[in-house]
Amino acid sequence: MVEAINRAGFVLFSRLRVIGRENMPRQGGLLVVSNHLSMSDIPLLAAGLPRKLVFVGKQELWRIPVMRMLGDWYDCFPIDRTTTDMRALKRSLQALAHGGALVLFPEGTRSLDGKLLPGHPGAALIALYADARILPVAITGTDKARGMSWLWRRPRLTVSIGKPFKLDRPPGESLKGQLAPATDTIMRQIASLLPEERQGEYAPGRMKGQK
Repeated sequence: MVEAINRAGFVLFSRLRVIGRENMPRQGGLLVVSNHLSMSDIPLLAAGLPRKLVFVGKQELWRIPVMRMLGDWYDCFPIDRTTTDMRALKRSLQALAHGGALVLFPEGTRSLDGKLLPGHPGAALIALYADARILPVAITGTDKARGMSWLWRRPRLTVSIGKPFKLDRPPGESLKGQLAPATDTIMRQIASLLPEERQGEYAPGRMKGQK
């Protein structure tokens, strides 16, 4: 029901294009990782990806009654980004173990200039714990879909879905030691689906941390 309402809304009020829909596995545990530009990214992914999704969102949103209501509507649960949130980690692993499609925004916040921000290790931690398939997704256009005026401007929105992959787990290396390279792998998979000017420090040939 939610997905159908979302699709109808985006068809009416935007020019939505979904690329690579065939890449998304239709069943089984799946960790979906995406860049993040706008609050409309959640309904956009719910409309554009051909599966029921479970979202993880920053716990600060649950302090706002309307956001808490929307969180329930879109099957979201909160995560505390200031610490290792074991409760959120457990719920994430349970969702994957039960064959769900779990969505995380590894940047941890919205990008204000549309460029991919450095990734946080939470997505890599969950993927390594669960040995999960990861589906990279890139969104463009929702940075223009803020406020209400976009409803009559019908912005061009694109959801690009990459091919699923799994992280390598070198034998003998600690989980902590794997997080940084695993996070880099995840972010580069997302970046590969974005225009080069939006890839940030993950653009080809660019050194990490380079401005």
